[in-house]
Amino acid sequence: MEANGYRNVLSLKMFGLGLPMMLKEYGMNYEKRHTKQEIQTNLSLKEESYGDWLPKCDDTAAT
Repeated sequence: MEANGYRNVLSLKMFGLGLPMMLKEYGMNYEKRHTKQEIQTNLSLKEESYGDWLPKCDDTAAT
């Protein structure tokens, strides 16, 4: 990011605002809808990225 002239870390708000535009550049459509309990999106993770994004737990703690 520093090479692109950014001094501050990308905030969650700015990431959320930029995500639809970034996906549009790659030909993907980003859909988001609010439900009573959560926000649903049409994004899904590939199996190869589970380890990077999903929390890890030990087998002993998962009982």
